[in-house]
Amino acid sequence: MAERIPADDLEKLAGLRASGALTEEEFQAMKQRVIGSQPDLRAEAREAPTPIAHADGYSFGEAVESGFSQYATFAGRAPRSEYWYWTLFVVACSFVIGLVDGIAGTTMGRADVGIFGLIFTLVTLLPGISVCVRRMHDLGRSGWWVWLALVPIVGWIILLIWSCTRGVEGPNEYGSDPLAKRSS
Repeated sequence: MAERIPADDLEKLAGLRASGALTEEEFQAMKQRVIGSQPDLRAEAREAPTPIAHADGYSFGEAVESGFSQYATFAGRAPRSEYWYWTLFVVACSFVIGLVDGIAGTTMGRADVGIFGLIFTLVTLLPGISVCVRRMHDLGRSGWWVWLALVPIVGWIILLIWSCTRGVEGPNEYGSDPLAKRSS
């Protein structure tokens, strides 16, 4: 028998060996063909995990680091992954800090704004605005377009669509393509 045997037939082979239709040597040879035809899943599991990276090339940690290292840098460009991972970081941390404020009883006023949430907002406000401005630059637009966020509903929808749009490939008037630097 030169053809390969599907893995689910391994039990049938064991049954043939138990009934005496196959010798031990024939069973072992057929078993090796079955096992040899299957991918080694253990080897794939042993490979080192890679950081979660968006198609744009920024991982979550790199995006957060970039947001804080370019704290008040309004020049340059920010790809989608940097913008959206920064947004995810701010929203997730705000949720957790809100829980901590609620449990610790540090909320104040009718708005239930906690002291830790207030501090976090102050720390992330300027880098958040700078990431938004750099995101507009990546699209070839002026950073002044972030003021569109002050226009309820329509402004938010426009900024959401622009934030999801891929940036200009290659250099533009605001700098070189941040993705081109990463891929080289």
